[in-house]
Amino acid sequence: MKVGKLTTYLEDTEEKISEVGIAQPAVVREGVSKAKRMWAICLVAILVLGATFAVRSGKHKGDPAAASEANNSVIIHAGTAYRGDMGVYINALGTVTPVSTINIFSQVSGQVLAVHYREGQIINKGDPLIDIDPSPYRHNFSRPKAFSITTAGF
Repeated sequence: MKVGKLTTYLEDTEEKISEVGIAQPAVVREGVSKAKRMWAICLVAILVLGATFAVRSGKHKGDPAAASEANNSVIIHAGTAYRGDMGVYINALGTVTPVSTINIFSQVSGQVLAVHYREGQIINKGDPLIDIDPSPYRHNFSRPKAFSITTAGF
């Protein structure tokens, strides 16, 4: 039943619109005026946004300090450059194997007084490595040779 009423209403409305001079010019005028009004609103909005952008971007051109505040730029400190070695540090698990390993044995025994090398240091032939306390050996050399010869003969 509702569909029948709707169909008759639409047919009656079409007849009224198709008659010359009834409601047709008003519908067209309202449609055109709404479209013009929408275009005008869009144009005004674009002009306002453009003017706002132009004012804000041209605001800091003459003042570098104000421009840096507005941009929230990063502060950079200058320093003196120098040439040198750069340490390379590796934080990893593993085994470090030396190129060569040398065991050091002394020909004499005694108390070590000083060590002249560090672990991992490169050494050359003839470099002193350790100092051994010489006092027990000085005592042996300070005895007279004659005494040592006579005691050796017995």
